[in-house]
Amino acid sequence: MRLLFHARDCRGGKGDRAPFLLGMAFVAKNWPGWLEANINSIPLFGRYLDLVELLPHVRDACGQEQYERFADLVTDLQAAQLGEDLKNMQHGRPVTLLAKWLPSENKKWHKKAGCVERLCKKLFKVQNVK
Repeated sequence: MRLLFHARDCRGGKGDRAPFLLGMAFVAKNWPGWLEANINSIPLFGRYLDLVELLPHVRDACGQEQYERFADLVTDLQAAQLGEDLKNMQHGRPVTLLAKWLPSENKKWHKKAGCVERLCKKLFKVQNVK
């Protein structure tokens, strides 16, 4: 895990996404608990889009069931961070770059990862997103 995060670290490491994403997909397949335990560290060493970019890799490596589980974790993390960012913004404190890296509807990562609907359902407590 340390090597993977060093490869991705855009400030003090290699800053290389491809090996990180492939390595994390391998970890998701073989040791899913490790990925779940370290999911909060992914944006700290890279960017929030890394979570979204990782989704198709997890689906390809692990199958739909593990993908759904990981996608739920990503959605929970995003929703919690957006709530915290809203509170920070209201109190004049700095916010994260999560909103910048969220996929836009009908754009590349929305189509590849399909996470926009999942996040909208989580944030707005609705069943269908149109």
